[in-house]
Amino acid sequence: MEDAVVSVIVPVYKVEKYLAECITSIINQTYRNLEVILIDDGSPDSCGEICDYYANVDQRITVIHKKNEGLSAARNTGLNKATGDYIVFVDSDDVLPKDAIEHLVTSCVSTKSDAVFGDFITFETEHYKPVDTVEEKPLLQEIGKYDFYEGLYSGKTKYCVWGKIYKREILDGVFFLEGRIFEDVCYINALWKKNPKIKVIDSNVYCYRVGRPGSTQSSFDNRRLEIRFEFEATLDDVRKNGSFAEREFRMYLMDFWRKQYIQAVIHNATPTARQIAFDEFKKVYVPTVNMKFVLFRNFPYLYAVLKNKGE
Repeated sequence: MEDAVVSVIVPVYKVEKYLAECITSIINQTYRNLEVILIDDGSPDSCGEICDYYANVDQRITVIHKKNEGLSAARNTGLNKATGDYIVFVDSDDVLPKDAIEHLVTSCVSTKSDAVFGDFITFETEHYKPVDTVEEKPLLQEIGKYDFYEGLYSGKTKYCVWGKIYKREILDGVFFLEGRIFEDVCYINALWKKNPKIKVIDSNVYCYRVGRPGSTQSSFDNRRLEIRFEFEATLDDVRKNGSFAEREFRMYLMDFWRKQYIQAVIHNATPTARQIAFDEFKKVYVPTVNMKFVLFRNFPYLYAVLKNKGE
């Protein structure tokens, strides 16, 4: 198993406070046969110097310095550079349990899968307690495309490229759309078009940082709204399949657009942006609520408070 090379692709931009922790968690993996590709996406802070430092102390690390073109372009640069048998994506402010890659490789090889999708935990920037190792869990099942869409609302599956491992050949010709937000959605959808054999494991193989200032989750960019065209096409596909996945996927989209509308209000987005988010919510609305809908439309802050208290 150690003969297989795993390429770890890490796009880097304005994360000097967290970068060393991220890189350290990668190079200290129990699985040693790694090719670590750090893409300095024109970061204006000291990230480039930090990347170079680690490249000097670990020969498995390659650093690419490039002009700033965004997350998708940085990941594509890493994909073009990667030579490994498997691909793992890691965001540069997150961390891995020390045996995460070993766990993913073992699961992928033993089941002869094209990809394995793991689970993750979240942590706040100022309240991080390291997760040392992956907790072994028995769940290991194969899923199809519509199983994936059905599982999004319940959280059994997730639209993210990290926390997963992919055979290199299954990603041939699959690239990230540049200049987009929620680029992971388009990437995972494109992957499903190749009819891969995918297993899902219930083990936390990734630690995802939340609440970092400057992250895409802490602000509102109107480009968020462009994902509606991708979602519309996906919903059409799911609807034509005629499976139980349609209702669950619509519930996922309803929750997604609810959150986008609330974020648009909180961050003082333009009236047009708020209206688009609300219109998308109405398109996928599943009639399971009554007064909640009224609160959402007319009193979004109150709705958000009540929703959070109920969770």
